[in-house]
Amino acid sequence: SLLADAATALDQSLSMDNCASMLACADQHHVPQLALRAEAMAREAFVDVASNPAFPASSMVALLQSDHLHVKSEEQVFETLSTWLKGQAEPVGEEKQLNMFGP
Repeated sequence: SLLADAATALDQSLSMDNCASMLACADQHHVPQLALRAEAMAREAFVDVASNPAFPASSMVALLQSDHLHVKSEEQVFETLSTWLKGQAEPVGEEKQLNMFGP
């Protein structure tokens, strides 16, 4: 099908540079195969990928709940989340920020 072919093409072009936009695209157009691969890439390269302000909030929350982030320290997670929050076009509410930072 056309959707399957498009999903395959997007999946093959996935990179760290476009991971945030691919996750947003996968969420918006309901392409689970692409979402899974992009989320796996984001876990592997969390600092590089998740500091992008275009990284979807729902994906950020999911990654923060993951026990499989590839980071050197909790401090890297904190710094990455802080960078992401500062880059948001529309400020994230205080309560949502607290939920993202805390368990």
